[in-house]
Amino acid sequence: MAPPTRLATDKVIREGDLVFIDFGAMWNGYFGDIGRTVVCGTPSGEQRRIYRAVWESLQAGIAAMRPGVTNMDVAAAIRAKAQAYGLGQHFLSLFIGHGIGCGSNEPPYIGEAFPGAASVTLEAGMVFALEPLIWVPGVAGGGGIRLEDMVVVTADGARKISRSPYCEALL
Repeated sequence: MAPPTRLATDKVIREGDLVFIDFGAMWNGYFGDIGRTVVCGTPSGEQRRIYRAVWESLQAGIAAMRPGVTNMDVAAAIRAKAQAYGLGQHFLSLFIGHGIGCGSNEPPYIGEAFPGAASVTLEAGMVFALEPLIWVPGVAGGGGIRLEDMVVVTADGARKISRSPYCEALL
């Protein structure tokens, strides 16, 4: 994956290249948003390691979500898992999750990188798109991995509502 952009280019995708696909939809006034990184052909060991770190970080964020915790707590769980892989300093984004509903990208944000970012206590019924992105420069075929899932906070935790599979070749 080249540095993430939302613009089409004339780049030819080659064996070993990573590709990020971001899906958005709207139904009855509500938005959906998921994303997957896939590989063309066979990934390198480093691409697999980064993918595993992002996947485990995403799972840690989902596991941390429940009523009473804050968006900051969820971000800390995601970052801690990435740090266990030595990749905590490689997050690339203004945030690692966002609210979603009547807007495709709305507050509260998770892991917002702006000064004065709001700390918000999670409540049952809140819906988020968690989308950790780790970018490691210099990896052949690309070292940028982002996975995005929609998650609803429930009375006793959180439930992933995205149903798209992950890239088996990278797991």
